[in-house]
Amino acid sequence: MLGFKNSVYRLIRMTKDNSKLLFHLVSLFIRKSTSSATQCHFLVVKDRKYAKLSTYAIASLMYFNRDVSVIVHTDDICYRSMNLRRIMVFGGKIQIVRVLSPSKDPMYEKALLLISLQGTNHFFLDADTRINGQIEVCSNPTVLVKEFFLEDRSDWRVILNFLVKKKGRIQMLNTSFFSWGGTNAHIELSNFRKFYEDYLSVDFQSILDLSSLQVKSYTRLVEQIFFSITLSRFHIEAIKQSDRVVDHGVIESTYYGASGYRFGR
Repeated sequence: MLGFKNSVYRLIRMTKDNSKLLFHLVSLFIRKSTSSATQCHFLVVKDRKYAKLSTYAIASLMYFNRDVSVIVHTDDICYRSMNLRRIMVFGGKIQIVRVLSPSKDPMYEKALLLISLQGTNHFFLDADTRINGQIEVCSNPTVLVKEFFLEDRSDWRVILNFLVKKKGRIQMLNTSFFSWGGTNAHIELSNFRKFYEDYLSVDFQSILDLSSLQVKSYTRLVEQIFFSITLSRFHIEAIKQSDRVVDHGVIESTYYGASGYRFGR
């Protein structure tokens, strides 16, 4: 009985998701093009499923934000799938940029992309999101949500001892949405590369008594921890006060990599 209810729920959810997607795409097709005041950047690499997921993110973004142009950064693995969507789904209204010499780690590529946007009002969105309203231009560095303070968690207190010499209040920043708000923090690519090496050299399994599978839940946060630490000296704003999977906020997250939840499925 429970399996039947789950199947019905999944069918209803799939119908709603794809009906909303179709409405957004038809609206974009008949809408006249307007000048773009700012850019939104997406990263689609390593996994072709993110090309499909990005369709929901891009269509909903463009529907609610007419003056935003979309640039998708992709690698050779996802380029063909993403370029077909650019032509067949979005009628050439989005731009595709190939990532040069891509890393095996998508979080590495995400960090490099965010660093390259310093000093602009452009913003970044994870490909597994959906937009339900207008996104205002940011005037300060802005993330999706400011989560817990790292020092308040015993595991992160231990990890920080290996990463930070000067202790302070560091809040976990959720970078599913990110904008510099015109700020140039003068972060060099070399800063992240050094942090990346240091972070992955931490023996999480030993210091936290973890299984190899549990270690991955920490190593995949390397980009998020880098910006949480590096930007702790700045005034950071947030789009949302809290965030849950598909909470119907202005930006909906699925956290596909961690939760496996996907729009339209």
